[in-house]
Amino acid sequence: MVDYSEGFWITLTGLIIGFMGLTIRICLKSKCDMVECCCIKIHRSVETEERIENHMIDLGKTIDSEEKV
Repeated sequence: MVDYSEGFWITLTGLIIGFMGLTIRICLKSKCDMVECCCIKIHRSVETEERIENHMIDLGKTIDSEEKV
């Protein structure tokens, strides 16, 4: 029988949590109003986000520069 060290379990747990976090981040960045991923279901209105994004573009600001501030 193989015994795994604590470092292995910490690394494995970190990878799983990181993957789940990136998956949720990608789902939230998408412009879909209905996202289903495994047992997670997200339904949201993206019209407001699109209006804010278009307003920022009209002002000459990019979303990336706004996030850095």
